[in-house]
Order: sequence, then structure tokens, then C-alpha cells
Amino acid sequence: MFDYNQISPMLCKTLKIEEIEKLDSNWIAENKYDGARILFFVSDDIIMVNRNKNKKLIQFPEFNDIKNWLNCNECILDGELIVNNDFGLLATRDHLINEFKINLMSKRYPATYIAFDILWLDGEDLTKKTLKERRLTLEEIVKKNDMLKTIGVSGNPKELFKEITSQGGEGIIVKNLNSIYEFIRSENWLKVKKEEFLEVEVLGWNETTENSYGSIQTRIGDVGLLSFKNKELLDLLVKAYGWGNFFAKVKFMEISKKSGHARFPTFKGFSIKKKE
Repeated sequence: MFDYNQISPMLCKTLKIEEIEKLDSNWIAENKYDGARILFFVSDDIIMVNRNKNKKLIQFPEFNDIKNWLNCNECILDGELIVNNDFGLLATRDHLINEFKINLMSKRYPATYIAFDILWLDGEDLTKKTLKERRLTLEEIVKKNDMLKTIGVSGNPKELFKEITSQGGEGIIVKNLNSIYEFIRSENWLKVKKEEFLEVEVLGWNETTENSYGSIQTRIGDVGLLSFKNKELLDLLVKAYGWGNFFAKVKFMEISKKSGHARFPTFKGFSIKKKE
């Protein structure tokens, strides 16, 4: 079986929303869960690692029993870990180190592992098989329960994207059914994410280096500026209009219910307009 230190999970490239139409019938779509990417190496021992190869079974002890939920002696699973579809809860559990708190949270907020691929099964390397073949194998070995599920798929990416985003979801992953498992960022797996935009008042500047790189402060949190020229322009706008009297266009994934800040904000430009 592969050594967890020697492999990295297959990653997605990005597909624009308008390009979904170009996909043919060889592509399937999955929900893009807002969780943590996890590989399980199941044999006599259970190894649970994230994308950075950090072991996570201590933080999520409910998965010590995962072998009982599989019809095999050994396998490697790829999937997404979620906790009540709440990334904040997942992040809280992921960073716990106190044994009492870990056990308490595992009972109060148990995680669910959504398996979407299988790389190895009982001595056989499956990575050269097609995704279609691997998915059939995955469905055969998983005994589904509240903590271990297989991901649902759709043959209509456009409709699934509309359905997921209308319910507040992040987007979808589209995958080529004829693709092998590649340990790289591949064009055979593509993520399609919704894009949200806001124009928000610019309230300040946080300088982070001697080169004046930093972030602008807005009412939805700090937004990075990665160019010295942007800082020069910012200084001109402040001089002409004053803080709070001009706007930044920001692309983001969603507004956090917990903090009220934008998640993954990206600066897209300045604008000048009167407050409504």
C-alpha cells in the first residue's frame, strides 16, 4: 500500500461558470463541500491525514472504527470531512489538543466523512483505473452510516450548480469519468465556484511590510492588496475623499455567519460613488 508520506491527493483546476456548457456526457458533477480534504489509509492500523500530511485521528477519534464500516481488509480512501456542514465547527475540532475537549466534541458534534474516491484495495493499486471503475468499487465496499457516506453525483453539472448555490452552497466539482487518479492538480477534475461581489466602504489600511504591502480594512473584514501601486492609489483616494467615502469592489465566497466577515475575499478595484 502507498506510504501516506509519499503521495498527495489529486487536486482540481478551475472552470468558469459559463464554461459548464462545454462539458460532454463523460463528466459528472459533485457537491463541493465546505470541509477538509482527508485521505484514510486503512489496514491493521488507521491513518487519517489531511492535505498537509498531518495526522488527524487524534482530533477525530470517532473514525477509529472506520474499518468496521468497510468490506475490505485494506484500502485508501479519498474524501471530504465535514461537521454539520459548518466549517467553523470543523476548524474548532481540527485544532483541539486537550483530550477531554476532543472526546466531548466528538460526541457532541461528530464528523462525517464523504468518500468520493478509492486509490487502493486489498493489495491492488486502483489509480490507473478509470474514475467510473473506481466509483463502482467504492460503492461496493462502503457500509454507509451517519459518519461514512459516499458522495452523490449528477450527470447534469449546470442543474446541480444551480441547485447547490441556491441553497447557499459553495459550488460543484466536475470530474471526467474516464480519468485515472493523478497525484497533481489536474484538468480532469475542475471546480466551479459561485462568485459574490460587494462594494464596501474603505475604512483603513493595515501595513504588513516595509514595502507597504498590506490590506485594506472594510466592514466585511480585511482584504489584501498585493501591489505597491495600489497603495499609492489608495493614498491619493484618501487624500481626495477621506476614509469611508470611497469603495472597494470585493469578490468573496460568503459572509461568515459567526464573524460577519467575508471568507476568501479578493480585491477587484476601487470605485467612487455617493452613499445611498
